Amino acid sequence: MIRKSTLENRCISNCRSTSLRGGTTKQSQNICTLDCFLLRSSQFAMTTHNINDNLKYTLENLLLRIANTILLNSGMIQNIGLLDGKAGAALFLYHYSQINKNQVYSDFAEKLLDEVSDTISRNATSVNFVTGLTGIAWAVRHLIEEKYVDADSEDILEEVDALLRCINQSDILSDLNNESPFFSKGIYFAGKNEKEVTGKLLNELNRALHQNIRVLPLSYLISILYVILQENDNTVIPGGLPDIVYARMTDSIKNKNYTFPDVLLLTEIIEQMKQKQYVNFESDNREMALETLDYNNLDGVFNMGLYRLIFNKIRIEDSMRLSRKSQSSLRELRGTKQPKQSIENLIDSMIKDVYRNLNLYNGLAGAGLTLIDYFQKRNETV
Repeated sequence: MIRKSTLENRCISNCRSTSLRGGTTKQSQNICTLDCFLLRSSQFAMTTHNINDNLKYTLENLLLRIANTILLNSGMIQNIGLLDGKAGAALFLYHYSQINKNQVYSDFAEKLLDEVSDTISRNATSVNFVTGLTGIAWAVRHLIEEKYVDADSEDILEEVDALLRCINQSDILSDLNNESPFFSKGIYFAGKNEKEVTGKLLNELNRALHQNIRVLPLSYLISILYVILQENDNTVIPGGLPDIVYARMTDSIKNKNYTFPDVLLLTEIIEQMKQKQYVNFESDNREMALETLDYNNLDGVFNMGLYRLIFNKIRIEDSMRLSRKSQSSLRELRGTKQPKQSIENLIDSMIKDVYRNLNLYNGLAGAGLTLIDYFQKRNETV
């Protein structure tokens, strides 16, 4: 008979009650770590003695399969963007080469980046974060800052940055109309700490949001709040922008236009937004938004690694703040019932349909990045 491992018991005990302050009221909620989902969805034997070795072995094999699948099928990647193309695959492979210690993967990642650069030099490229220059430039800057690539980002990206500094509303409208998951130029220039450019972007965005009535992805609206949080000078932020963003967030939540990482990020973003004295988030409305979220939906869970890189100045807790409506989900995690699909089966299904699943966003490269993040955090705690 297989006993519950020490680690699994610790996972269950971490599904604990806490009190989160919201304005002047307290609301008791539960926290269940993402650790639980990953542990309970792994179908290998878990005993006190072999849990760490088995989990490490499983993660290493999954990552190897993902990396080799991307290598062997990279010719199928037609786009060059960060979220939907070669730049995203390169980002994953650079990160993977660091833990795998095999230069084959970093060499191949460099080859992919060269192909991205050649395509940009020959063809007009959009500026959005999904397929275009902001995402690609963000990835290059990240790789240089993290020492994966030995280069000077200001030198390499000089022409691209000059182009991206040209601010017009068409860039914002392109984001809104194409349901970009992130505030493209805002995320890029907030990371560069270029406040003048960020201020212009926020003003254009403010006007566009008042005119556009489309229900936006929650991730896009959260990314706006993330940019706002990077601004220490509140004169840069247009009056009323946080409030209209919050109103649009409510629409996104009601229409379920969000994924699992958005739930995690939103709880942290809202906590930090409360520290901004000039932001008027009514406590009751804020708590209502958190109550309305569907904490049972794990769609997008494999984008967690990407979110951690993009929103690196926010400490995204590996936890779900569960409302009272989610007690059945908590009980299921505490019980013996297994999730409908294991991590291994999810990866298998993505590999079987590899042509549509090579991307960083909702694809194999993103799943790999998330597992690397999880793998590294587990090694830090062992």
